[in-house]
Amino acid sequence: MFILLPSMSYLLIALILKKHQKKTFTESVTITNILFFSLITISTEFLSYYKKILPENFILFWGIITVFCIITVLYFLKKRVFGNNCQRTKAIPTSDKIIFSFIVLILTTTFTTALLYPPNTWDSMTYHMPRVMHWINNHEVSFYSTSINRQNYQMPLSEFAILHFQLLSGSDTFANTVQWLNFFALICLAHLVAAQLGLTKKGQLLSALFVATLPMAILQASSTQNDLVVSFFVLAFGYYMLRLKSSFTLANLSLATLALGLALLSKGTAYLYCAGLGTALGISILRKYPTKNISQLKVMGGLSCILLLALAMNAGHLIRNYNSYGHPLSTEGKAYRNEQLTGQTLLSNALRNGALHLGTPILPFNEHVEEVVKIILGQELNSPKITWAGTSFHIPFSLHEDTAGNLLHFIAIVVSFLLFPVLWVRNKNKVDVGYALGIVLAATFYCLILKWQPWASRLHTPLFIMSSPIVALTLTTGLGAVMSFINSAFVVLLITSSLFFSFRNSSRSFVSFDWIKNDREVLYFTNRPNLFSKYKRAIQSLPVTAGQEVGLCIGNDDWEYPFWILSSPFHDSKISFRHIGVEGIFGIEENLKELPQFILATRSLKQKNFFLNYEIISTDNYITVLRKKTMATENRKKAHSKK
Repeated sequence: MFILLPSMSYLLIALILKKHQKKTFTESVTITNILFFSLITISTEFLSYYKKILPENFILFWGIITVFCIITVLYFLKKRVFGNNCQRTKAIPTSDKIIFSFIVLILTTTFTTALLYPPNTWDSMTYHMPRVMHWINNHEVSFYSTSINRQNYQMPLSEFAILHFQLLSGSDTFANTVQWLNFFALICLAHLVAAQLGLTKKGQLLSALFVATLPMAILQASSTQNDLVVSFFVLAFGYYMLRLKSSFTLANLSLATLALGLALLSKGTAYLYCAGLGTALGISILRKYPTKNISQLKVMGGLSCILLLALAMNAGHLIRNYNSYGHPLSTEGKAYRNEQLTGQTLLSNALRNGALHLGTPILPFNEHVEEVVKIILGQELNSPKITWAGTSFHIPFSLHEDTAGNLLHFIAIVVSFLLFPVLWVRNKNKVDVGYALGIVLAATFYCLILKWQPWASRLHTPLFIMSSPIVALTLTTGLGAVMSFINSAFVVLLITSSLFFSFRNSSRSFVSFDWIKNDREVLYFTNRPNLFSKYKRAIQSLPVTAGQEVGLCIGNDDWEYPFWILSSPFHDSKISFRHIGVEGIFGIEENLKELPQFILATRSLKQKNFFLNYEIISTDNYITVLRKKTMATENRKKAHSKK
C-alpha cells in the first residue's frame, strides 16, 4: 500500500513538469528521475544522521511529498495553468509505430520479470541486498563491521532506493524495479540526447531503440545491479552539459550538478566516464564563450561549481569511507586499478574489453577470435599487472547479466565512430564533435585505469548507452541505397535479437515459467541451486526466538542475503544477523560475553579464540551452525571425560 506513495510522487512531478513547465514527455521523465533520486539521497542521509531509518519515517516523508504534489496540481488546475500543450503531430509512419511497439513490449516484459522474480544475482546476495538489511537493522547507513567490505565502501545510491522500497512495501518485491525505472528513463533520455544533437525524429527514435535493445540493459533491467542506474545519471550529465553549451542557465547548471552528483554516488566507474564527458564538453563550452552576455570567468566558475557541489552531494559516503579507510574512495580500490599506465596497457585492455562483446553461440568462432587476440598481445595477454587477480582472458557467449556481450551494438558503435568524420561533414558540422570525443575519452580512461575483468561487459553499459545517438546518426544519414537497406536490416536484427534476451534471461527466464513452478524462496538460488537446501537446513536448525541476534562468520564473497530472507518463515519475525570474526580494519577483539548465542559459519573458526566456547549443532560441507556452550554442557563433558 505505502509503496504507492513514491510512485504517485514520481508521476505527479512528471505531470507538473509536462503540463506547467511545458516540457516534452521525455524531458519530464528525465528531470523527474533526477529529482526523485535526489529526494531519496537527501532523505536517507538526513534520517540516517539521526538514526531514524524506520518505516514510519519513510511513510511520513513520501506522504508529505505526495500531498505537496497533489496540492500543487490542484492549485494549477484551479488557476487553469494546466493548458493543453499537446501539439498536433503529423501522421506517424508505420515503421515508427512498429519500433515504438517493440520498445513497449521490452519494457513490459522486463517490468513483469522484475516483479515475478526476487533478487538473485551473485552481487545481490553478497552485498547489494545485505547492506540494505543491515541499514534497516541499524537504523542508519553508517559503516558496520562486516567480512564483505563491499557492503560498506561501494557507492550506495541504488541501495538507498531499494531501502525506501523495502521499508515501504515490507518486502523485496520491488527491489528489482529500481533498475527497471532507470531503464525506462534511459530510453527517454537517449531520445532526448539525440534531439539535442540535432538528429531527426527518426534518429531520435532509433537512439531510444538502440538503448531498449541493448542485451546487457535488458538483462539488468529486472535485477538489483546498478549499471543502469549509473548509466542514466552519466548520460544525464552529458545531456545537461550539452544544454549548457547552447544555453548557460542556472536551471541547466543545477540539473548538470544533480546528475553528476548522483552518477558519482551510483558507481565508481562514473568517475572515469564523467571525467571523459566533462573534460571534452567542458572545453567545448569554454571555447564557445565569452559572449557579450556571459564572460569566460563566469563559465569557468559555473563549471567548477558543478564539480564541487556534486562532490558535496557525496560528502556523507566519502566521509564514511575516509574515516574507515583513510581515503574517500577506500583503499580497496587498489585491487581494481592497473599497476602500470602505458600505451601497451591501453592497447591490451581496449582489445580484451572489446573482445568480450564478440561472443557468439558458435564456439569455434569465439576460439578463433581469442587466438587472434592472443597473437596480438602475446605474453601481455594475462599480465597480472593489468588483469583481475585469478582470472584469464576468455570470450564467452552468455545470457547472464554478469557476462553477456553486446555483439550487434558493439559492431554498430565501431562502424559509427569510424564513419563519424564523414557523417560530421555530411551534416555540415552540426553534430557536436565534443560529445563524440567525450565518449572516446571516457573509454580511454576506463581502459587505462581499470584492470581487465571477465565480467567487465556490464561495466561498459554507460559507454554503449552514451553511443546511442552516434549510432542513430549513422543509421539515418543517407549513404546510398545499399547502405539504407543494410541499416533497415540491422534495425530488424536488433529488434529480433532483443526479444531473445527479454524472454530467456539466464537468471530470470520469463518463458521457463520457473516463477510459477518454484516457490519464491527457491528463485533466490537460481544461480546456485545447490545451496538452497544447505541454507534452509541451517536456518531450520537454529533454535532461536523472534528478534534474536545470530552471528555470521562468512567469507568476503559468500552469500549473506539468503540468511535474512529464509529466517522469516521459521520465526515469528526475522532474526537479525551480525558479522563476527571479522578481519582487516573492521576486525575487533571480541568479548566472549558479547558474542551471540548462535553462529552461522561458512568458513573455519579454528583460528578464532572463541571457537572452543561453541559446540556444533549441525554441519555440512558448506554451512556450520554453532551454539555457545553452557555451564551444564561443560560439566557433562567433564564428567564424561572422567569416566
